[in-house]
Amino acid sequence: MSDADEVEPYVAYQIAGQKMDFALWPLAEGGQALALFLTADAARAYLDGARLAGEWRIVRPTKPDLLKILEECWEAGVLKAVLDTAQEGKQMLFDILEVLQASRQK
Repeated sequence: MSDADEVEPYVAYQIAGQKMDFALWPLAEGGQALALFLTADAARAYLDGARLAGEWRIVRPTKPDLLKILEECWEAGVLKAVLDTAQEGKQMLFDILEVLQASRQK
């Protein structure tokens, strides 16, 4: 994937004490994945539909910040990320460790 093909997704988060909690996507096989969105509107629609408690914010992190988020999620045991493509029923599943390793090879 070239730099021109890279996606700059939005994430939804809330502050819980001294840490940030990120919106998670339930996986069909069980477990959860970090929820990523192509648009802020898609992120808002997800939050509204999931009816998550708390004050959620939506942000489009810089690439270094996104990599930090992915690393923190992986360390917390969230091993996958799901990109909501904003097309009904179409999401892309990513292995967070593979993304982190690929980013280090550039």
